[in-house]
Amino acid sequence: IRDRDYTVAISVEDRVLASRGFAIAADVQKPTIDAIALGLELDKNNKPIRPVSKFTVDAEVIHCGLSFLDLSPETTLVIQWIKIGASADAQEDAVLYMNRMELPWGGTGTVGANWQPYDIEPGQYKVAVLLGEETVAESPFEVVDVR
Repeated sequence: IRDRDYTVAISVEDRVLASRGFAIAADVQKPTIDAIALGLELDKNNKPIRPVSKFTVDAEVIHCGLSFLDLSPETTLVIQWIKIGASADAQEDAVLYMNRMELPWGGTGTVGANWQPYDIEPGQYKVAVLLGEETVAESPFEVVDVR
């Protein structure tokens, strides 16, 4: 099979009943995270029902929904919940929580992860998605005190 466009047709007695085109390409894309979003609740497709980037200190759960493309089988996704500038001198970030997901099937799809932030402090945070040791996506968010 060569790289090009192909067509599959279903015929009965020389009459085409249906046909569908498709392409084969050797240019395989690098595995990637296609989209990432945060919210208080995810739908059945792992997308936030209402995407937000600001949460209150009393948030019981923060959800992260993401879609991925072309992951190889046996891929491990790691989602890190990070406080930005968490050290005393505010120069270093701190990983507060991690979700680890084994994806035995690979391919393209969606996953959701969540964090239950007990006693979260106001400030700047981010979610980082790692494939192996490489960070492939990030989404910043803020936590505010409304009390």
